[in-house]
Parts: sequence; C-alpha cells; structure tokens
Amino acid sequence: MKILLRIGTVFFSILFLYSCNNRNTKKDKEKDASWIKQYQTNLVLGPDSASVQKFIESVKPERAKLVQEIEKEYPGMYNKYIAEGERLKSLKAKDELKTAFAELNKKYAESFKKAFDKSGVETSLKQKTNNWITANIKENEDWDITISDLGNFTIAAYVRSNNKQASQNVPHIRMHRQNEGGGGGGEPLGHRQDALGDPDPSDSIFTLNCPFNVQTMVAGCFAFGGDLSSVGNCDVGVTFDAFIMGGCADKASLGTNLNLPAKFSNVTSTFNCNVDLNASAGALGGGAYSEASVGIKIDEGGIIKVNREEFKISAIAPLIFGVEASLSLRNRNFTASYNKGSFAVIPTPSIWVQASGGAGVLAFSHAMSMVSRINSLNINLH
Repeated sequence: MKILLRIGTVFFSILFLYSCNNRNTKKDKEKDASWIKQYQTNLVLGPDSASVQKFIESVKPERAKLVQEIEKEYPGMYNKYIAEGERLKSLKAKDELKTAFAELNKKYAESFKKAFDKSGVETSLKQKTNNWITANIKENEDWDITISDLGNFTIAAYVRSNNKQASQNVPHIRMHRQNEGGGGGGEPLGHRQDALGDPDPSDSIFTLNCPFNVQTMVAGCFAFGGDLSSVGNCDVGVTFDAFIMGGCADKASLGTNLNLPAKFSNVTSTFNCNVDLNASAGALGGGAYSEASVGIKIDEGGIIKVNREEFKISAIAPLIFGVEASLSLRNRNFTASYNKGSFAVIPTPSIWVQASGGAGVLAFSHAMSMVSRINSLNINLH
C-alpha cells in the first residue's frame, strides 16, 4: 500500500507538472502573439506635407503684416535680409549651410523680434498654430513641439509606445518655448529615446548582418530642387535642398530577401540601426518646411504587407525666419510583423528613409535622413 501510494503520488506530481508546463506554454504563446500584433499595423506619422502647405498658406496675412512692420521700423533691412539669405543657395555641404543659417538668424533675430512684437500678429498666429496641431496629430503618436519667438516650430513625432499604462488612445503633445538667435532650432530633438519600446524577442530564430543587397530609390524634385540618394550594403540615406518655389520627396530603402519554409505562418523582423535625421527651413519671404523620417516595411513579391513610419521630424517656418531640427538615434530597434500564411514565400524586410519639403517665394528647405549603420536584423518565425 505504501509503495502504491508513493507511485501514485509521483505519477500525480508528474501529471501536475506536465499540466502546469502546458498552461505556461499556452500563456507564453499568447504573450508572444500579443507582442507580435502591435507590430502588424501600418503607421504613417503626422503631419503630412499637404496639411503643412495649407497651414503656411493660411498665415499669409500675418506674414504680410510682419514684413510691413519691419519696413516701418527698419527701412531697407528686410531686403538686405532677403539678399543675404539667397546666397545660401550656393552652400551644398550640410555643415556649411547649418552654420551660415545660424549666423543669418542670429544677425537679424533681435530686430525682427521687436518688429514681431509690435506687429500684433502673435495672437492670431498662435491660434492658427494650435488649431492646426490639434487637427493633425493622430491617436497612435506623440509629438514634441518646440515653438520659437518668431512663430517657427519643430515637431518630433513618435509612435505611441504600446507599453504605456494610461491614455493609450489619447495623443500626447509636449510644448517647449525656444528663443530665436544663435541657431534657430534650439536643442537637438531626441531626448525621448524611450518613446519606443525596444522588444527583445525570446524566440529569435536567426540573426543576419551586413551586407544587405535589396536596394530601392525613389527621387522626385521640381523647380529649384536638388537631391542625393545613397544606398550601400549597410547604410542608406537621402538628402535634398530646395529653393524658391522648389520641392522634393525622396525615399530609399535597404533590406534582404528571406526564403522561408511553409511551416511558419508569421515572420517578425527587427532591424537594429543607427539613425540621423536633420531638417531645416528658411522662410525668407514665403514660408518653408522640411521633413525627415525613418521606418520599416516588409514586402512580399513586390506587395507591401506592412509599413511602419516610426520617427519623423519636421521644421516649419511659416513667416519669414528660419528653424532647424535634428534627431540622432543609436542602437534603435525597428520592428514589423505580418502573417504570411501556411505556404512558402520570400518576404523582404527593409529599413527605409525619407526626406521631403518645399520652399515658397524667396525661401529654402533642406532635409537629410540617414541610417548610418545597420547593426543587425533579427528574424522571428512563428
């Protein structure tokens, strides 16, 4: 009886442990499925170029009133400012343009600020800006906004982190004030490095490293616009400059083909990268804006299955002055996932960069989006 009882106890213990392991495995799978689902949604961050252009057009009355006040207070100064600003067109190197841009802003900031205060446009400009921001931010993103004393502002848009505990569907706006002069853009954006959760999948199947060989480039400029795209084996970047009614929209990507067996129904790809974004806009006489962004996508046979824009910075100069923004990310994860079905396919995960913008009359814009290094690509199959 004691032997039978002991055997029965051991059998029950094994059965209990097996049952617990099954439940834990099921919970783990459910947890994995939940983790995957958040990266299967297409994302496009705001603001879009069309809405920015409409906003710049809407503040024409404020711009005209400000120019009139400058001419009244400082006869001839505005035309001199325009002439000096036009010479920036000859500067192609980013560092040279940035330095000259900062010096131009600093030179005229004090006088323009006094004219701005006397013109009385601040109240209506602020109202139009707030209305535009509220109308264009989306539920799945957060914006960090820096507003200067002359009506310029920069936006750093991020994907809303899914591990935030509260207000999941409420967009969050952080406003900062920045004095003009000495740079026009204030502190480099990017202090919210924790805006995205960096998933570390526990069931990674394999890791790939450079070189990657699937490259794409799409470029388009009009009027006085010029661009440059560069795609290597481990880096990808786009840059553009636009002047006087010019504009550009450039995009490039780098990835690799995966030959996957039929037994896996889901593929999740995570690029770990170093990223640099820069955007500047100089509204010398007609408004200007620029945007730089980075994201991840997965194609299958040329058809995009999932596309996620994860970071985007915008520099918006609606009146007559300049603004600059930058964002640097190191060892940042970019994740996308899709259900491929129970058949053999060749998906192509890629990291992509985009730069776009436009310049009005007597204005310029510049943007750069660069993945300077792909550190790794993790592939998870389920």
